[in-house]
Amino acid sequence: MEAVREQGYPVPAVHEVRADGTELVMDRVEGPTMLAAMSRAPWSVARHARVLGDLHRRLHTLGAPDWLQALPDGGDCVVHLDLHPLNVLYGPSGPMVIDWTNAARGAAETDLAQTWLILAASDVAEFGRFARVGRPFQRGFATLVLRGFDRRSIVPFLRPVADARARDRHVEPSEVASMYRIVDREERRVARRG
Repeated sequence: MEAVREQGYPVPAVHEVRADGTELVMDRVEGPTMLAAMSRAPWSVARHARVLGDLHRRLHTLGAPDWLQALPDGGDCVVHLDLHPLNVLYGPSGPMVIDWTNAARGAAETDLAQTWLILAASDVAEFGRFARVGRPFQRGFATLVLRGFDRRSIVPFLRPVADARARDRHVEPSEVASMYRIVDREERRVARRG
């Protein structure tokens, strides 16, 4: 977090690392998550999608420190690998990105593929009004987030990301099935367009 904060990326400042590195003392960010903000004002979804896309863009311009774990994709930028509306807080100074547990050095496309599958395939049953509109809303929001990116360049990264997520014990079987439907559909789309 400090490495990206020093490069101007919006994260809470870390003041102390305690115990075995699993406890951090950092700035408290007063404000709602992006998901809570969208829930209160569903008409603002496009604006939130632009913010999330911009956070990706800004992050992927940062050079990754050598000590950061490298992904096998050969990329060399900082990737968050969990950048979605629950990990963006709207504080007094603007959006702040939290939960850097999965951060690594990798390709921007891997990070975007991860966000795409999280947004479009996660089970949102516990998240209020979005649970009622479900998958169509999720896919639409993912499309809005990816609007400013070359989706064709991200598609080859979807399957490796889905494979990794499928091995995560926190990802439900229904989410795994949904991810692979997305991957299959997008690969067919790219193959048709040649």
